Amino acid sequence: MPYIAKTEQQGFENLLKEIHSHKITTAGQLNFLLTVVALKYMLDNSDKVNGVPHLRYEQMNAVVGAFDNAKDEFQRRVQHPYETQKAFEAAQQNADPFDVLN
Repeated sequence: MPYIAKTEQQGFENLLKEIHSHKITTAGQLNFLLTVVALKYMLDNSDKVNGVPHLRYEQMNAVVGAFDNAKDEFQRRVQHPYETQKAFEAAQQNADPFDVLN
């Protein structure tokens, strides 16, 4: 998780409030928002050649890395605890499919 300084976080408060004021109800909407943010990062960090953004591997690699790390952090902090709880509940009902391995 990219733990940035509180002062940096405060710079995004209005944007986050705006995002929180809208319902994101589909995977397509989520993908759209993530893509827009990634492209904004690319444009903010690209050199301009004759006014046209010159994309570089460094920025593309940063975007892919940020998505990958965000995915890993989401799985670690949200998905894995959820799955652990569900496995515990299933084991309480003798419904754990992995019992066949014991």
